[in-house]
Amino acid sequence: MPRRTIFYTTDYSDVPLIKLRYKDTEFYAILDSGSEATLMDRRFAESLELEQNTEDISITYVGFGGTANAPLSNVSLSCSVVDGSESYPVTIDATLSDLSAIQAYFDKWSNDSVLVPMLIGSDVLAQMEATIDFENQLFSFYEDVQ
Repeated sequence: MPRRTIFYTTDYSDVPLIKLRYKDTEFYAILDSGSEATLMDRRFAESLELEQNTEDISITYVGFGGTANAPLSNVSLSCSVVDGSESYPVTIDATLSDLSAIQAYFDKWSNDSVLVPMLIGSDVLAQMEATIDFENQLFSFYEDVQ
């Protein structure tokens, strides 16, 4: 698996974002090494018609000014990390939740319309053997071999 290094963006807020593409849909994901779980907005996953696997437990997340409780459903997303005209395949396993508070944060503070329906936590970062260089705004990871 090739190792890739890209610049992440902080153009829309002070949190690091990477651009992802699934089929024809481009969106951003927050890189959050402090979160143990990777989360995707449930309504966004439904709009992509992703197959969901549901577990009989609940979580509460707090941050970005909101709290949500929801039964856990998981998805596996084969997508690409986008860097300019280049893209690199990755697989991201995410737990579905209501991330509307995160989107509201970006809607309030960004002058541009930016779609942020995902938070990539330490579980996926470890799987990708990713590193985040906050000083130089670099994100390094292993891409999937397709």
